[in-house]
This record gives sequence, C-alpha cells and structure tokens, in this order.
Amino acid sequence: MEFNLLVAIIFGIVLFLVSKRIILTPLSALADASARLAKGDLSTQVEVVSTGEVRVLVESFNRMAADLNRTTVSRDYVDNIIRSMSETLVVISPDKRIISANRSLCALLGYKEEDLIGNSLKVIFGSDKGPCAVIEDLSSKGCVRSVETSYRTRTGESVPVLFSASTFSLGDRVQGIVCVATDITVRKQAAQKIEHLARHDHLTKLLNRFSLMERLSQALELAKRASCHLAIMFIDLDRFKNINDSLGHHIGDLLLFQVAARLLKSVRSADIVARLGGDEFVVVLTQLPSGLAAARVVS
Repeated sequence: MEFNLLVAIIFGIVLFLVSKRIILTPLSALADASARLAKGDLSTQVEVVSTGEVRVLVESFNRMAADLNRTTVSRDYVDNIIRSMSETLVVISPDKRIISANRSLCALLGYKEEDLIGNSLKVIFGSDKGPCAVIEDLSSKGCVRSVETSYRTRTGESVPVLFSASTFSLGDRVQGIVCVATDITVRKQAAQKIEHLARHDHLTKLLNRFSLMERLSQALELAKRASCHLAIMFIDLDRFKNINDSLGHHIGDLLLFQVAARLLKSVRSADIVARLGGDEFVVVLTQLPSGLAAARVVS
C-alpha cells in the first residue's frame, strides 16, 4: 500500500514537472512577451520548446509580433521624423491648447517646448483672431491648406508663414489638430522687392511711368470728391545731353539722382514725384484749394 502511494506521488511530481515545462513555462513566457509587445517592443519573440497546441500558439504569437515589427512604425521613429522636420509642427487639443511642438517651431519663435505645452494657441499667433479662424474652418472642412498668416515670436516679432492644419480623430471624436507651417519671410521679402522694382525707377527710386498713371488716376478721383484742385508739372533738364557727353554717363546719373532728391524735398508727402525717363520728371501737386495756390507752390 505504501509502495503504491509512493509511486503515485513520484508519478504526480514527474507529471507536474513535465506539464510545467511543456505548458506552464511557455504560457508564462507568452504572458511576459505580450507585456513587452504592449509596451512597444516589437522585436519580441518567444522560444519554441513545446509541442502540440501550445507550440502552435507560440508560433502564432511569434508570427504576429514579426508582422507588427515589419509593418508598424515605432513611436521613436515618428518622434525622430518630427524633430528633424524643417517645417514647424504643433499639435493642439480641440480646445486650442498646445499638446506638442517640434524643434523647428521652438527655434523659429524662440521658445522651449516646455514653455509652450499647455498654453493657448494664442501664444503662437499673438491673438485669438488667427486660432478662431483656423478652428472655424477646420470644423466645417476638416482641414485647411496653404493659408498665409503670421506667427508671433517670443520677442513680439511677426513671422509670415504658409499654414496648413488637419484634425485627427478616434472614431467620431476629434482628438486634436496637427498644424504645419513654413516660414515664408524670404519669399515675402523677394516679392516685395520685385513689386518695388516694378513700380519704381531703378536709378532715382522715384515712381515710374506705370505708378505715376495709377497714382494720378487716384488723385483725380480724390479731387473730384473733395472739390479741390491739383497741378501737374512736367520738368526736364536743359543741356543734360551735354553733361552726359562731356563728363560721362555716371556723372549724368548722379545729377539725376540729386534732382530727384531735391524734388522730393520740395513737395509734401501727399504730392507725387515720378521720372518718365531720361531727364524728364513729373510732379503732381494734390489737394490744392485753388489754381492760385498751385501757382504759389510752383513759384
């Protein structure tokens, strides 16, 4: 009887050890691997030491983890991309609070990321006008693309940007808004320079013929509405050709520049001074009470 009991105990211990090795140990390893996988360790694999259904379960887990590792982008990978972006990126909550900001945004505006997190989007735009318009457009469209607006730096300077934004959702609920912007300061400066060159004489910096006609048309309309007068003077330089021929064109250019400066100094800010070309200038005296007033100004 005692012998049979001893045999049963030994058999039970052996059975327990075998089942632990074949079933319990692999299941425990699977539980640990699942926890690592849930934390983002997509390289997790479990060593196959079992047979039967447990082996099939372990192999299925390994294939799933391998597929996830091959097809899933890790958070660190995404964070590195965001940090290295040349465009500014800020993520905000639906109530316009900043959740995240990348390195480019902080460098452009002069903030540290911790200074921005939790603050209103007003910190970036400098007022509620910009954020309110963005949120309104996003509510109806879901996204806005390539909108010219401006950010405000920590020191209060305005930075023109090309702004785009889009909502991201979980189910039917909006979780936040991703805002991307590109600094277009250089582009704006180039456009302003081109605009200035198109409207001004390159030598004297006065208005050119095109701008003169535009401004003259506006002055005539204003004179009609205000029942006032204006005077137009055509001015050219006597014997200017002799100066160019005898002293050289560079001296002639200096003379034209000086004439332009003196004409500007002699009139009011509301008056118009333009160069038609060569040695020909036009001065328009605006908002005059009478023709006699024009004669007095000319004299």
